Amino acid sequence: LTNEYRGISRLPSQPQISRPSSQLSEPSQKQTDHQDLDLPLYYPDVTAFSKNFPLVRKSPYNTCCELNQTMETSITVPVDGLDTFVFREGSGPPLVMLHGMAATSDCWLYAFEALKSHYTTIAPDLPGHGRSGGRVHPYGLDFYLEWLDGLLKALGTDDLILMGNSMGGAISLAYAMAHPERVQRLILVDALGLGTKLSFSVAGTMTFRLPYFFAGMLTQQTDPYLLRYFQSWSFLNPWGSPKDVIARMAELNRQKGLWAFAAGTRLLLVDFLLPGKRRAFVRRLSEITGPTLITWGRHDGLLPVANAYDGAKRIPNARLCIFENSAHAPMLEEPEAFNAAVQEFLADN
Repeated sequence: LTNEYRGISRLPSQPQISRPSSQLSEPSQKQTDHQDLDLPLYYPDVTAFSKNFPLVRKSPYNTCCELNQTMETSITVPVDGLDTFVFREGSGPPLVMLHGMAATSDCWLYAFEALKSHYTTIAPDLPGHGRSGGRVHPYGLDFYLEWLDGLLKALGTDDLILMGNSMGGAISLAYAMAHPERVQRLILVDALGLGTKLSFSVAGTMTFRLPYFFAGMLTQQTDPYLLRYFQSWSFLNPWGSPKDVIARMAELNRQKGLWAFAAGTRLLLVDFLLPGKRRAFVRRLSEITGPTLITWGRHDGLLPVANAYDGAKRIPNARLCIFENSAHAPMLEEPEAFNAAVQEFLADN
């Protein structure tokens, strides 16, 4: 990330970026703002980014069926008997994108569109999600690590850039620990596994809004039901740029029934529910020595922003970018700023 943005005044619409991790202090539960931690500020240069990469329009699609116009080239790869749906386009260094629980590869739409001209962008639907196979399986980190290793071998991908959101971030972290020689750079987007604490308070919000969820599933109407269900804790403004992508992912996962939720829930229960397992996983973060970009939505209701600071402190070569107008998916809520931050990170040698 360029040094010319050091000391720039705070703008609410800009993400905050800090480095290096050695300058980070341990945040308390309430102490999460960069001003409290006395961090240097960096901002992605969206203008410079737009000269070489196409900027993403805020709402480029009117209907869900048009989403694939920018994610057109797909293949189905058999991995240990599981058919895996993969979007694969572009040329250049391989950039593998892993989505989170109950999502699909479509969550990377804006990043995929912006980065495929300079990278071989690879975005699979995780087993149990979307267009990939998988129902009754022992879903967990071990299962997904074996699947990801098989997928990369089938695609002939060795040295790669790995990017993951939420549960996909936890899989990315685990893969980087298991195969450090293969992961050249790591990009974590509101990733599970960076902190020892889980936000159980959001469970009350999710339970209270369950009628919206079931109404959306039964009526197949994303707007207003599912959007109201996800509002604030998952998306700060689901009616903005994420709207059509949410509808597309809901349409695809509706065909799976509850399996898309069951897969991620089992991983959470098996690998992260017990405090001892969370602590053991977090202690291993120091093993990741490659360049790492941690991005986070300030208003994430699932994984508090304190986890971002905790992870940036533990990973030796980490940089931190906080997006002020996002919740759990900044790549959808602030796509231009997110893409700029990713590109500057990847371009910095």
